[in-house]
Amino acid sequence: MNTFEFLRTDRLITIAHRGGIGEAPENTLKAFLYTANMGFDCAELDVWADPNGELFVWHGSLFDFFRGNTTQELDHGPESNAPYLSTVLDELPSIRYIIDPKHTAAIEPLAKIITERKLVDQVCVSSSYFNRSLQVAQLVKEKCGKELCIGMPGLMVIRSQIPRAYIAPNTSLKTPAAVAFAPHQIVGPRLIKAAHASGLKVVADVFNEPRTMRRLLDLEVDGIMTDFPSRLNQILRSRE
Repeated sequence: MNTFEFLRTDRLITIAHRGGIGEAPENTLKAFLYTANMGFDCAELDVWADPNGELFVWHGSLFDFFRGNTTQELDHGPESNAPYLSTVLDELPSIRYIIDPKHTAAIEPLAKIITERKLVDQVCVSSSYFNRSLQVAQLVKEKCGKELCIGMPGLMVIRSQIPRAYIAPNTSLKTPAAVAFAPHQIVGPRLIKAAHASGLKVVADVFNEPRTMRRLLDLEVDGIMTDFPSRLNQILRSRE
């Protein structure tokens, strides 16, 4: 299996989707603190870059972004649902993060903050546009010489043979994919077997029903991302 420090654990990796939006306000510092205090391993969040290159946490979409809901109109204060990433990192410097750069302008600032804050071992970058993850990893490698944990969409796992490294276009870096993020439509024994055979850990993304969480644990997935962290915690406690 891979040797990324981010993934070095023998137990299930627990991940709060956007801070655990089923139990706390989405993408808020309050939500990230809530799930960290609950003992969750990771906070999953999306980042955008403002015109000054400052990253802020926000799900949104390109449609929202270009329709006019730009950073000038968003509140980036610590109590908002679009706080600056630096604010979250200041408050929670020790937990792990799965970060999705939502547009290309976020790639370089994300690589910069990961290297400047020495977060390479605490961050996994995973975008549905896989090349964004590769580009962040390329920049991190250039800046600090270390490999960054990156995730790949689960569909890439079952549609093709998975090489152990992917080459980012226009770069010379070979970046190992480390995690496959699998939505409910495809997660199952076939995907898990294919991913594990290629050295990938499998994170089930996003699962909220207790019955499904139990099935995933029986399938021996490596991580579960959920909107309801207390539900997952309760199930894990019942299986101890």
